[in-house]
Amino acid sequence: LAYSGIVNAGYACFALAAGSAASGAMITNLAIYGASVIALFALVEHFVSQLGKTRHSDIDFREMGKAALKTQPLFVALFAVGVFSLAGIPPLPGFFGKYLVLKEVWVAGLREGVYVMLFGALLGLAYYLRTLVPLYMSDEEVAPSKGFLESLNMTTIAAFFAIAFALLMLTSLNRFPAWGQLSEVLIR
Repeated sequence: LAYSGIVNAGYACFALAAGSAASGAMITNLAIYGASVIALFALVEHFVSQLGKTRHSDIDFREMGKAALKTQPLFVALFAVGVFSLAGIPPLPGFFGKYLVLKEVWVAGLREGVYVMLFGALLGLAYYLRTLVPLYMSDEEVAPSKGFLESLNMTTIAAFFAIAFALLMLTSLNRFPAWGQLSEVLIR
């Protein structure tokens, strides 16, 4: 998940190469990506706590299957939605962020950049989906999970707020390009 930041920095670079018209698309994509990553890392922190490890401990993604069996299915589903959003699967917010950048790069005439971004998105999809395999295909058997209200903690609440922010971003995508143009006017 940490390496996805490199990919999104590449998307931002392509948007910068497309010119100032792509600044709104770049900001939108980075805001949606930021909300998705916050939600995913908060959920990983929740999975770490389910394994009985200390906060901020390292966890191998194969161990997440054990954690998934100890937590509520809602948290596992939220993790899957976050991963699909990072991968750019429609109709999730991550798709719209990537689409806006791709559209601006295409309009700017950087066809090779679009092809590189699409190829990178397909490669990233393979890595993102790999994180979901242990969650849904674990051979472990563990005692039933705690109740929903018992499972709530600060990391879970942070994940909910990040997802709500991503949905808010999705509903206001049409305003970001105008904000980018407004910032250009104010700078002049």
